[in-house]
Amino acid sequence: MIKGKFYLKLTAILFILMMVFASFSPVLAVEKDTSLADIQKTGRLVVGLSADYPPYEFHKTIKGKDTIVGFDISIAKKNCERYGSYTRY
Repeated sequence: MIKGKFYLKLTAILFILMMVFASFSPVLAVEKDTSLADIQKTGRLVVGLSADYPPYEFHKTIKGKDTIVGFDISIAKKNCERYGSYTRY
């Protein structure tokens, strides 16, 4: 019985130590987000999407040219105007 209590206490202590170290790992791994600075430096915002979901994004022929249009495209263009960059889909 003493052996069982010892292993139970040891398991509890190891579990507590593991939780303490796990709680500090996100704090230690945080890096500064440079996304906005990268967009402003290159002047380019790359947008990944699938143009299969109207009204969010879809294909439309404008002046004989296939163009991707929709709500998400409008938001991306407004963000580019705000940050002084251009979009690439």
